[in-house]
Amino acid sequence: MRQRFIIQEDVTTEGKFILLKKPTKPNKPALPVCTKENLYNTLCEIYIASGNPGMTAFWSKISSQYSYIPQHLSECFVKHCKKNKNSKMPTSVKPAVATNMMEFEVNKIIML
Repeated sequence: MRQRFIIQEDVTTEGKFILLKKPTKPNKPALPVCTKENLYNTLCEIYIASGNPGMTAFWSKISSQYSYIPQHLSECFVKHCKKNKNSKMPTSVKPAVATNMMEFEVNKIIML
């Protein structure tokens, strides 16, 4: 545990501690570990602050601020976002245009 993590007192709240993952490279900062209890709230905060980004932008933002958040969770979070689902819905349906009645009936059957 001591080889991979650092326990540090939280500067923002007195009496609380943060678990930080030690950086693997010397020029990278130690990132806080996101706990299961705070995972959803953390994802929501970053997603809203980023302004409804896509999957790649969202993952790069998360991975630069926290450690031990699985990438597939961030992808699922973006896929199930209500704003993204609404933006992918078609706004209009292509009308059936026919030059004669027989062609109209064929198009009508195909659309069913």
